[in-house]
Amino acid sequence: FVKNLSANQINLSTIKGEGELSALNLDERALEDVTELPIWLKIQKATCGRAFIKIPWTNLKTLPIQLQLDDVTIEIETCENLRDIQNSSGGNDPLMGKYGFTNRAIDGISLTITNLTLVVKSKGFKASICLPTLDIYSTTPNGKRVDTLTFTRLRNAAKSYILLFKEISWPNARIEASSNDNNAPGTGIRFIINSCQMRISMKKNLRDSSMISARVMLHFDDLLSVLNDAQLKSALNTYKEIMGLMKRASEQQKRSSGDKLVKLDRQQQSPIFQARTSRTDINEQASSVNSEQQANDPFIRYDVVETSLHFNVKRLDLHMMADSDMLADRLVENGALQMTIANLSIDHYPYHEFESSRKHWINYSEIQSTNRTEWINRLHEEWYEQLSTAKSSVSNDETSMKFEKALRTSQIRLFESCTILNIDDFVFYPVSLNSDKQHKRRRPLISSDKTYYHLPDSLGIINIQRTEYYYPSPYSFPVPNSDLYIHIMPLVIRVDFSTISWLDAFVSTLSITIDNSGVLKTDGPTNDFEHIAIRLEAMLPRIVIISDIFTKTRKLQEIKPDKNQASDKSSTNEVLNQEQYDVLEMNISKVLITNTRTEPTSNRDKLEKDLELFKQ
Repeated sequence: FVKNLSANQINLSTIKGEGELSALNLDERALEDVTELPIWLKIQKATCGRAFIKIPWTNLKTLPIQLQLDDVTIEIETCENLRDIQNSSGGNDPLMGKYGFTNRAIDGISLTITNLTLVVKSKGFKASICLPTLDIYSTTPNGKRVDTLTFTRLRNAAKSYILLFKEISWPNARIEASSNDNNAPGTGIRFIINSCQMRISMKKNLRDSSMISARVMLHFDDLLSVLNDAQLKSALNTYKEIMGLMKRASEQQKRSSGDKLVKLDRQQQSPIFQARTSRTDINEQASSVNSEQQANDPFIRYDVVETSLHFNVKRLDLHMMADSDMLADRLVENGALQMTIANLSIDHYPYHEFESSRKHWINYSEIQSTNRTEWINRLHEEWYEQLSTAKSSVSNDETSMKFEKALRTSQIRLFESCTILNIDDFVFYPVSLNSDKQHKRRRPLISSDKTYYHLPDSLGIINIQRTEYYYPSPYSFPVPNSDLYIHIMPLVIRVDFSTISWLDAFVSTLSITIDNSGVLKTDGPTNDFEHIAIRLEAMLPRIVIISDIFTKTRKLQEIKPDKNQASDKSSTNEVLNQEQYDVLEMNISKVLITNTRTEPTSNRDKLEKDLELFKQ
């Protein structure tokens, strides 16, 4: 990983197993290959002030090789011309082959980096990430750091696979990003991150050392950010450029992976195209296995069934402010919105087999997924009917016959790319006003209502699942439409008219700024949008409106009893109660919003009957 190395930069002690290198220029291409950097990024420059290595020659099987790097700076830039992944050195990797002593030593390396700086440059934005300390080390399956490597890997009973566990941690970090637009100065976005850990679980094949699957879990304790309208514009500009590059990179990777799969298919070595046993046989085999044996086998307990990416933030605080001069009469000076999210998690499963079990997923709940499963099954049944109708209306050509045969023999399997967002709890506060001295305005605008309905704290508030379907390249057969399922548990929504007015002005100024800058303008046609099936379910929402319009302006006058007339206490109490009502509260049992017609009450016949009622 080092280039242009001279003898003056090397200080070695072979007997002690120690070595030191100084003023290093790292090999950019080698770092791109080993880190599997996305092809829309390239390393422009990488330097290291000092590198220290310690090798325990007598205990390499149980003790890790210690590597320490100081003052590391890596400059990365986006590339309009995507890197050619065909020219990578992956095919000549000396570590490929039967998993042996060298692989164990390399996988067990312990790395410490001090003063790490990552600089990302692009045509539209620039960003920097500063880490004072970064530690990479092996752990037990439970994430505990140990001195010996023996407890950091697991093998299955057949000794054909091995599980490896690593962790990357840093105490704090500072992330800054800004736009290169000279007309919008001071639009830098800053994030302050405290106590982050990244756990990596890898499953490798012992026969050829290839990676079977991996699980990456990124966890933040606290994440804080303050954004204004100019910074949001800068963020959208960055998002537009990155998404354009990622889309081009995805298309190129699909083409290259398709060529690779075709070669493997000819050699009959690709597990994606091999015939498999039916799902019924798999379920019968799984049920025949002793459950006690599964519980006692640590490999099965910590097995990485499929590749997945996980992001978790224990507490996220976002503050939004308006610094624009537009619509200043409607934007309160120094007004700000605050949102606090507790335990935000995003899970991504890019290679999940269609309609296969999800029980091994992290934070998976069958109770919350029951309604989605029923809805998805109805969507797929409707799609299969449409596909059968379309096939019957056209003649069978050679491609269609091959497709039908491949599906019948299970040589081609449909896959899902699933993304799940979970929020355990969140609080959205009303806009802060300088003139507001009433403490009741700081009551949450939107918050969880689990206490009101006596629900357990372990139950999440918001669950969002997005699923896309695809066949492995180069096959481009029809697939079901993507679907988006949103499930919301009980929430209390307090309507605050000052916040609504401020939000309307804030969004209007942001929209005007975006339209003038052309951030979201697309160069190509926009008539090829894919249909996405959407379903939103909100259980037991409660809407509370507090306003002076529900309170009479006049004060309640005391009703003095008349000596000549008997006082009517019931009518007096009724008047008192009516005068005290200043809150309008609406309780809703269930809200269902969807753009599909799979529900029994949302078909066309039901719609025609409802329209007839209006005609009458």
